[in-house]
Amino acid sequence: MLGLEDSPAGAVITVNKSPVSNMEELHTRLADIFQTKSDKTIFVKASGKVPYGKVVEAMDVARGAGVERIGIISEKMLQEAGAGE
Repeated sequence: MLGLEDSPAGAVITVNKSPVSNMEELHTRLADIFQTKSDKTIFVKASGKVPYGKVVEAMDVARGAGVERIGIISEKMLQEAGAGE
């Protein structure tokens, strides 16, 4: 899962809950994960406070790293599933 959370220093990007420091590291991490997977789908969960452009940039990086399908997980979906905060 690709996560984007807001912080005082700006957006924090995570891959499977492990932080990445920049878009280059995000690309490398996702390329390593998806090069051997047959299902090239990733789910994105972004805080509503993260700028939309940053979310789009991260999704573009994911596509460049081999991801073919992107699913969006919203806060509302998590709450309805009982996994909300």
